[in-house]
Order: sequence, then C-alpha cells, then structure tokens
Amino acid sequence: MPGSICLDVLTGMAVQGAIFSASASAAIILWGFVYLFGETAVFPPWHMIPLSWRLIALLQREIFNPNPGFTPYMSPDGMVSLRLFAQVRAARPVMVVDEENLVRNKSFTGPTRKIILGDVGQAFLRALGPSDPPILTENIGFDEQKWEISANSFGTDLSIKSNPYWGFGLFTNCFLNEINIKGRGSIVDRIVYDSLSFLGRNPWEPTWTSKFERQMGMDVEKQAEIWRESQSRAERMMREILSELSSIVRKHEGIELGQCAIDLEMARAALDDRNSHAFERAISRISSQVNIQGGDPWGALIESDESEIIDLTES
Repeated sequence: MPGSICLDVLTGMAVQGAIFSASASAAIILWGFVYLFGETAVFPPWHMIPLSWRLIALLQREIFNPNPGFTPYMSPDGMVSLRLFAQVRAARPVMVVDEENLVRNKSFTGPTRKIILGDVGQAFLRALGPSDPPILTENIGFDEQKWEISANSFGTDLSIKSNPYWGFGLFTNCFLNEINIKGRGSIVDRIVYDSLSFLGRNPWEPTWTSKFERQMGMDVEKQAEIWRESQSRAERMMREILSELSSIVRKHEGIELGQCAIDLEMARAALDDRNSHAFERAISRISSQVNIQGGDPWGALIESDESEIIDLTES
C-alpha cells in the first residue's frame, strides 16, 4: 500500500506534521484506517472517533486532494490564543457551585452556591464540548453574575469572566463576558463558530457602546472583525471539505449519485444555516455511501440494515 494513517485519539499522535486530538466540537468521526491508492481514494465512514478540524485539513491535503498543485485553506495548526468580549443578553441558565468550586447543574445535591451563567457562558461551554465540570476561579460575592470560570477539553483551554460594565450590574444587560480561548487554531475557530450559532445574534453589539469600548480597550468594529474572521476561517474550512468531496463524488466511477446528491445539497443548506452538526452528519453519510459503492467492508458493515435475524429462542 502506498500509505496508511492510523489514529490514536486517546493519546494524540503526530502524523505527517499534524496532531490528532479529539474534539467534541468537531464531531466528524473516522473508523479504522485510511488507505491512499494514488489517484483513487477510499473514504472512511466518519462515525466512530472524534477528530479535530486539523485532521480534516490533513485528509483534504493527502486524500481528497491528490493534485499537489492545489492547496486548500487550512487554519493555523499551532497553538493560538483568542480574546473576545460579548454582551450578555439573558441571565439563564442558573447553575450552582459545589464545595470544590466546580460548576454543576442546578439539580446537583449537596451544599452549593448559585451562579448566573448567562447565555454567552452557556454557548461557549456547549461549543467547547465534553469536559470536566468548569472550575470557579474567582469567588462569587454578593452579585451571582460576577464570576470567573475555566474549563479544558482535549488540550483546549477556555476561561470566561463576567463583570458589569455599566449600571452597577443591576440588570442582565449591564454585564459583559470576557472570553479567552487557547488551543489549536482550527479548534478555536470552530468553538467561536458554534458559539455564534448557539447564540443566534451578534454578541459584540453592546447595550452601551462607549462604556463597552472602554472596557475592551478597542472599538466595537475592531472587536466585530475578530469574531467574524474566526467564524469565516471555520466556515471556509467546511466549504473546502464540501467542495473537495463533491469533486470526488463526481469523478468516482460506479457511485449511485442520487443519495449523495441529496446529502451534498443538505450539507450546503446546513452551512448556509450555520449548522455545523447537520453539515457533519451529511458529510458522514456521503463518505459512507462512497465506501459502500467502492466495496469497503467497514462502510457496508455500518450501513447494512438487511442482515438476517435469527431467533435463537426457537426450538
């Protein structure tokens, strides 16, 4: 075989210059081995092992793009730090902090204190994905919406600080959140992309512009540019994946294009709606279909719904 890639997402492995790190934010999944057969690619069904967007960039370069003259966009593969500011609009959800300063769901039993997480904090914790409970790093005082928490997921660090910037914090919209994210560039961009999708609004638009800008140390337009650039990098990566996969489907002989064409259109619609999870599900179905048509046993094993059922209880 000209080449193969084996994944170990539990420890992370450096393969051809890329670090494979599991990321719940990027729920695209790979089963087994990926084989490179010159100009012909056999796609893996992306269903079982979470990957980072850096891995997707690697797949683009090595598999989806056999022509070395074309270089798709790839987010920075090094560690980056991103600092953002967001206007809080909703006080919910309300959560609790236990005796070990861990942020828990409101249903947690035992001695606790209340913490008002807010819509921005909830969006970023959801986008970060599975992790240990966030840690309260600055004690809550009289105001339950003034706090600082941190969380980590597969090497990506997230910290959020909630402070009032006008009106003494009397109302929810008196608060802003300062968000700091450190991790692989592609993963950081994806967290920002998903957070914006969850919020469904522009978090850089403040209630009181002059005071918001004084707190940030920059004008609102500059802050908006930082958000938009990160969002655009993540979207560009997904559109490159869609474009490359569309080209492979068109050139792959023997593929029944009916279902693939439907899923490609669903992936495009998901990107237009900024629904990254629906996009990933559509891409996963396309790759499985290519595997089945190409005679890949893994794809056939996962997708087959016609296996004979034998009733062992019959005598």
